[in-house]
Amino acid sequence: MTRMTEDTTSPSQAASHCQRRRGLTCLPAPFAFAASFLVFLAMVKAGSLVRKLSSGMPEAAAFHRRSESGQLRDPQVGLYTATAGKAEDKRMRHFRVRKQANSRGKRRARALLAGTALHCIGSAALAEPAFAPDATAQCVAAITADTPALSNHAVLDCVGRSAQACMMTRDGGTTLGMIDCLQGEERYWQGRLAAAYGERLRAARKEDAAMNSIRPAEASLEGSLVAMQTAWEAYRNAACLYEQAQWLGGSGAGPATMACHMHETARQALKLEGWWAQ
Repeated sequence: MTRMTEDTTSPSQAASHCQRRRGLTCLPAPFAFAASFLVFLAMVKAGSLVRKLSSGMPEAAAFHRRSESGQLRDPQVGLYTATAGKAEDKRMRHFRVRKQANSRGKRRARALLAGTALHCIGSAALAEPAFAPDATAQCVAAITADTPALSNHAVLDCVGRSAQACMMTRDGGTTLGMIDCLQGEERYWQGRLAAAYGERLRAARKEDAAMNSIRPAEASLEGSLVAMQTAWEAYRNAACLYEQAQWLGGSGAGPATMACHMHETARQALKLEGWWAQ
């Protein structure tokens, strides 16, 4: 038989023994049991949480990939179709709804910012300087009255007066404003050029008809006029391109090129109107 011996270990010795073995202070039996039970419950909860995360995260990731790639979506309402092979559970639907709501919010914010920017840009673009050809027209009319023979070259000083007045306005001092002002006067001279060219063309046709009634002419006035105007247009375009090239891409190239077109067009219009015919 095994002989029972009495344990004569003191409590202080038992405590030091526990510390040497576990590095912890020994607890009385009731407290130790309660602590063990709490540790067991914590481990169970942690295991359940890990299983949920491990099962849910791949599914959520797969759902995110499918939603980003546009697969398994109905093009009308953005939901999974019946042919997807899987039904969404409540958690996945909640995830999808939140994702779509965030996407809609971001799209609306971007649309609002873009609309505001376009509105500001459009307002600035619509602020064009007001052009009026009165200054140029009055100057030409005054010199015409003083020089009935249309031989005074001072009429060329009238070119650009309306454009200069336009540039003095609030919206005419910028680079774009200067281009608009110069283009406004260039269009004014284009109108006068078209009218003068039309009159010359009709007069040339009458002269050709009268000459051909006497004898066939080797060259016609109409043909020569058309060839001259075509050659002049080519010269004007080339000359103004050269003017633009001298600015080497600087901001003054635009106004300088438009000013070249304005002056060349005005000179041609005045010539066809009868100036410097002698």
